[in-house]
Amino acid sequence: MALPSSLYDSLIVIAISIVIFVVGILIGKALGWATRNLLEKVGINDWIERFAIGRAIAKSGFKPSDFFGRVTSWIVYASTVVLALYSTTSFLNLVEASFILKEILVVYIGGFVKAFVVIIIGFLLVDSFVGYLYKAPEIESELEFIGPVAEYLRILLYIVTVVFALEQGGIEVAFLSSMLIPIMWGITIMMVIIILSRSISKHFRKEGDGEKS
Repeated sequence: MALPSSLYDSLIVIAISIVIFVVGILIGKALGWATRNLLEKVGINDWIERFAIGRAIAKSGFKPSDFFGRVTSWIVYASTVVLALYSTTSFLNLVEASFILKEILVVYIGGFVKAFVVIIIGFLLVDSFVGYLYKAPEIESELEFIGPVAEYLRILLYIVTVVFALEQGGIEVAFLSSMLIPIMWGITIMMVIIILSRSISKHFRKEGDGEKS
């Protein structure tokens, strides 16, 4: 007995979705393995651990190469699942479901990839800049005051990087910017208080040394 054409077509679509899922999982595993091994060969682990973001990854229990390999795999896995579901809903003419899945794939997963890349590159640039402030010979004698300023700039630039990354990822950040304004003012006030307290402490130490001499 022949299967009805609609049932036959449905089985074909389900089979195609399963194939997409299986192939996507295999591709995700392969890309994760390739990313991990490539980064290990170019020495990314030792290099990136010189930066704050690399040390944070290491403290989480992952090597940087393993972390980026896992992220690559999971991005492919998520894309595969959404793509398989999208092919099924498109055949079944579920317009709203297809639209939502397409939006998830293009806007959210694609946006996450763009935001993730921007954050990683941005944080590395910020850490490089702050590291230069600490190592610059012309300000080494003022390290007591440069330290709070450098860390203030690090936090401020981290926030700017995250906001910019989210914006590039297609996420509305207007509400986030308004929430961050009081936080940034609070950090600024704390930084000013720290610098003033250290300046006053240094002034009294100099006076005490002068009286002793």
